Amino acid sequence: MRIIIHSFLSLLRKPTKALMILVILFVVFSMVFTGVIIQNSISKSKEFVRLEMGAVVEYKSDFMKAYGDNLPQDEFSQLQLSKSTAETMGSDSRVEATYINYTDFMESSKYESVEGESGGGMFTLSAASGGAATFNFKATEGGVPIEFDTNKLEIIEGRNIDASDESAKDNSIVISEEFAKKNQLAINDEMTFRSYTKNKELDFVVVGIYKVKDSKMTGNDMYVSSNALSMDGYKSISSIYFRLKDPLQVDGFMADQSVHLPSKYTVLDAGNLEYETLTRPLDLMSMIASILIWVIFIAGAAIIVSLITIFVRDRKFEVGLLLASGEARLKIIGQFVLEIIMVALIAFACSVLLSFQSSQMVSEWIVENHLVEGERASGNTIVFGDSINDVNGKVSMENVADDFSVAITFDVMRNLFIISIGIVIIASLIPLVVILSYNPRQALQD
Repeated sequence: MRIIIHSFLSLLRKPTKALMILVILFVVFSMVFTGVIIQNSISKSKEFVRLEMGAVVEYKSDFMKAYGDNLPQDEFSQLQLSKSTAETMGSDSRVEATYINYTDFMESSKYESVEGESGGGMFTLSAASGGAATFNFKATEGGVPIEFDTNKLEIIEGRNIDASDESAKDNSIVISEEFAKKNQLAINDEMTFRSYTKNKELDFVVVGIYKVKDSKMTGNDMYVSSNALSMDGYKSISSIYFRLKDPLQVDGFMADQSVHLPSKYTVLDAGNLEYETLTRPLDLMSMIASILIWVIFIAGAAIIVSLITIFVRDRKFEVGLLLASGEARLKIIGQFVLEIIMVALIAFACSVLLSFQSSQMVSEWIVENHLVEGERASGNTIVFGDSINDVNGKVSMENVADDFSVAITFDVMRNLFIISIGIVIIASLIPLVVILSYNPRQALQD
């Protein structure tokens, strides 16, 4: 208790030096804290982007690389997707479900295709105009299509395609609500389409009707069993997806499973281009913040050490008197360190309050001038997430900007406090250890 009282009185006797240390600590702490807080916010925003994009990873052919390498036609087999590779990747504990998909285009002059928001833009011919409407038939081997599991589509009547349809006598089909209304179709109705691949007509029975919940999805998509799209027992894989348990496991999964890819012309993709495009401004800010933190931290630590060294050395005579009067060296060290810590605590509290306000202003400027404004400059309604068949989430910079909040969490405050007090203690001990190595007479004479 006596040490605390002496430390407090010592600061009151020399307010100018105490204020000088307070100002220096306040400035250094504030700048470092602002950088750390912004860095933490950027990290959280990148997590938000990944969470919004979802936990779907696509195993696909890299046609762009093949084109760039002028891949010969006789080597196109390197672009093929491997079912065995998909099964190996799907055995990863992070994978919740694997979707091996097949696609075929079929036509009919009897049915009208859906137009408008949910109808898509690729189907222009219809029976009413005298042509044959073309429809996209999709199948997932042995399970529910991924569009339903990712909540892009929802069954509102009947049932979905399941494993029992693979061996059923009749071909089952699930159609959209818009298509059913336009063509006056209901559950158990029979339908006929002509397959481009098989070059023959196929009959189907309606077992389910779905509702489009995502405007990017098309009401002209038909869902059938994979057996219905096989030709002489052979089925050509059109796409493969893995749905992970946690979106934050996506990057780790792709890094670990890339070694299983059968050729350099196949890749794992979770909207990589979109993610990089969205997070590129955040990465730039993170790099700038890191440089700021380290420069200020190193320069600030040097300034603090120098200032406290001067502050302690100016009291060398006082140290000599205390030693001559029989005061224990540890008590002298404790008093001096406690004085500095008292000042540091005040500086720390003020820095935290100021850093919260300053980092809010900086983050608002970043959001408006680098995130949202950058997106507006390249197109007012850019929405990412459509590259993997509309099964992953869509993210816009407006959403990221809304999530870009600067918060001083307990963990951040704890780490900053430990670092700050550590610097102050070390800066106090360096000159004290030198002074206390003298005997009382040397200290008084110097």
